[in-house]
Amino acid sequence: MDVPALRRFAVGALELRGCATIGVETLVEALEVAAVSAPDVLVVEERVMRAAPETFRALRKSDALRNTRIVALGFLKSRRELIEMGADCVVGKPFTDRELVVGVEWVLGVYPGAAELDPSRVREPRSS
Repeated sequence: MDVPALRRFAVGALELRGCATIGVETLVEALEVAAVSAPDVLVVEERVMRAAPETFRALRKSDALRNTRIVALGFLKSRRELIEMGADCVVGKPFTDRELVVGVEWVLGVYPGAAELDPSRVREPRSS
């Protein structure tokens, strides 16, 4: 599956679980989302976060996305860096729909499937 297809899959899987979700392909799209909406989850690819890490850190701290959880689709070896850039959860490629949903449930504070996923694959919930 190519990267845009993975992003669409992630957005669709989260929307089926009732999360207002937006997937972004570029930093400009992420900034536009922050300006006009406050989704439950923003799905972004690792390469987009790496393109402008300081901008993503600032975006993470903005009032507009204060309650939005950022899910990064990336490589697990990059997990720490992506979390430092503002990701709440890093879902390693390739991933299953269950891994994606459980990872997001973890950061949203809803843990019904958390026992099914290796805890090293997700980040502890963000303290607000």
